[in-house]
Amino acid sequence: MSNNHVMEINKQYASWLNTYKWNYFITLRSNYKYNYMTVRTWMKNLFNKQTSVTRVFFATERDKGDWKSNHTHVLISSKKTITYSELKKTFSCSVGDYQIINDNEGVTKYVTKFMGKNIDYGFKGDF
Repeated sequence: MSNNHVMEINKQYASWLNTYKWNYFITLRSNYKYNYMTVRTWMKNLFNKQTSVTRVFFATERDKGDWKSNHTHVLISSKKTITYSELKKTFSCSVGDYQIINDNEGVTKYVTKFMGKNIDYGFKGDF
């Protein structure tokens, strides 16, 4: 796939995601190797434990420093406030980069930067 094609995929995904209002950005990490089903289980747990969550988008990327390790960026839309402490209790992995989103466009561009480059991604909820 050409770089131009990949860049177009990134732009289209970012543009689509930007049509939704996102409240939180988090990064999930595990000390253990995980796969695409692990991340889907994490998202299922998020919806079960945080009932105010209406939608999520997630993208799993390889770490720059260690290509054997991954991290997962998550955009969360919620009807109510979710604190960092509440999110930490929700997941069986490390929760980092907890941010309340003020720049919807910027964060959607960031989480889609590797779209089209063989990464795992998905969405769940009210789309």
